[in-house]
Amino acid sequence: MLPLPTAVRVLSRPCDAEVPTPCVEPVPGFRAIFRFRSDETTDFGIDLYEPLDQEGLDAFCGFLRAIGRRLDRTLFLCLEGADVDLAILWHEPGGDRIAVRRDR
Repeated sequence: MLPLPTAVRVLSRPCDAEVPTPCVEPVPGFRAIFRFRSDETTDFGIDLYEPLDQEGLDAFCGFLRAIGRRLDRTLFLCLEGADVDLAILWHEPGGDRIAVRRDR
């Protein structure tokens, strides 16, 4: 396992440079894969092929809340390539809760 690069190192790379994609596994079987595409966004994906039971969903929501609190910003879960207007769920640090889109 390699140490994480600094944000300055990652975000100052040339446009055609390889992008590091660190993974974290807050609980066994749940993995988040981070992508450094911009210094203004926090972009990560989850493996939707991994089974996500209630315990996994609770772990994911706790993970989302922890990142939202730490960064003090709203985080959105969207399908890949979808705009935040179509977010499936999100965390707003002011209310410290997970909101779910109900119109689907």
